[in-house]
Amino acid sequence: LQRAHDLRAGLRRATRRATFGVFDFKACSVAAKSLGLTTAEISPFVEFLPYGPTEIARLKQAGFVRL
Repeated sequence: LQRAHDLRAGLRRATRRATFGVFDFKACSVAAKSLGLTTAEISPFVEFLPYGPTEIARLKQAGFVRL
């Protein structure tokens, strides 16, 4: 029960941050499909990318670091 509460609270915080442009949330379509997830099951503020590693490489080349 506590875990469900924590997950809902985390989702609310993520939604606020996405709404105010603090973060961009992206997900790999390939990974989502392998996990059996559909875009309908993921929050509407998450942008689905065709292939996550391509975006990671692009961001790395642009100077971003992966933590």
